[in-house]
Amino acid sequence: MIRLLHAEKVYGSHIVLHDINLELEEGETYYIKGASGEGKTTFLRLLAGLEPLSNGTMEGLEGKRISMVFQENRLCENLSASRNIRMVMPDDSLQSLPLIHQYLAELGMENTGAMAVREMSGGMKRRVAILRALLAQSDVLLFDEACTGIDDENRKKVIALIHELGKGKTIFYAAHDETERQLLAADVQLWVHDQTIESENLCH
Repeated sequence: MIRLLHAEKVYGSHIVLHDINLELEEGETYYIKGASGEGKTTFLRLLAGLEPLSNGTMEGLEGKRISMVFQENRLCENLSASRNIRMVMPDDSLQSLPLIHQYLAELGMENTGAMAVREMSGGMKRRVAILRALLAQSDVLLFDEACTGIDDENRKKVIALIHELGKGKTIFYAAHDETERQLLAADVQLWVHDQTIESENLCH
């Protein structure tokens, strides 16, 4: 169980999140909605341990391995797609290449493993960043506007792969698009608005 108790995040005089009280089951998929600037990214960064709480407590993530897709791709542009992905894999071994190429193909990127990232389109780079996060050893997956710049057909492939590789993991997926919420088939929706977070169980 991940618990937030009276959790707050403040930047100077600007209150982003105020008195958040949540109990989140592990192994479930959470869809995070909210307008831009309401605190979705801040909430994900708190979960990732990249930002400290200003007040309150959060427990349940101690010792967990967390992998995150940021709004920026954060790829090494001069390296190939497969080399970017291998960097986060347990043994960084050439033996992982067939698996990487298999998953790139599932994302509609056949025969691109050796291609330098700098030569790729924005949508291709995004898919490489997503696959890198999925193949890193993790217990918790965080996605911040993961499918930005990816067309509808490839977005379906991305979310299908999240289902495949995210089984048994706790997933937090922030987005604006209702189509992504439907494809994700999340267990719970978290609505970030007016400095708070509301939780709603979703029926499929």
